[in-house]
Amino acid sequence: MIRETLGLSQEDLAKRVGLKRVSVTNTETGRQRLLLDGIERYATALGTTPKHLLKGVWW
Repeated sequence: MIRETLGLSQEDLAKRVGLKRVSVTNTETGRQRLLLDGIERYATALGTTPKHLLKGVWW
């Protein structure tokens, strides 16, 4: 949701995070999990904090 709100494509986010687009797709659909360092990279790329991202997942 954050990615879409920012107007980023999956390809754009993948470049920011240093992954392939398919990894972003798999993460968004729940087919691939992230380690803590991945959550930190996603948060930085989206201009937010890991806590904010995890709040969307857990609460």
